[in-house]
Amino acid sequence: RLLDGASIARGRSPVAFAAGYLDAYAEDAPRRMAVAVLREDWSVTLLDHTLAPLWTVPLAHMKDDLSPLVGQFEFSEAALLLTPAAVGDGDRGTVVVCASMRRVRPMAPHF
Repeated sequence: RLLDGASIARGRSPVAFAAGYLDAYAEDAPRRMAVAVLREDWSVTLLDHTLAPLWTVPLAHMKDDLSPLVGQFEFSEAALLLTPAAVGDGDRGTVVVCASMRRVRPMAPHF
């Protein structure tokens, strides 16, 4: 379930989270879960099995100026997936983030 009223740039409150393994299964090595947290400001934080932060990154669109959109959109749906599938050599795994937004208020006519 999403945090009610979560919107662009409103704050750093969690919107969605997921737990999973970033390391592939091996009989001779224990695996520990990690937790990924998506926040209202569209940043993702990865926590280790003790809930200590490993990293926080803004998602790609954070390079854009979102100030005109603040207060106009809120999260509609969000999901995260942690998987041991690596994208590149040396990667431990992948964190996949999917989210959609909906307009809070109808747009004013442009004519």
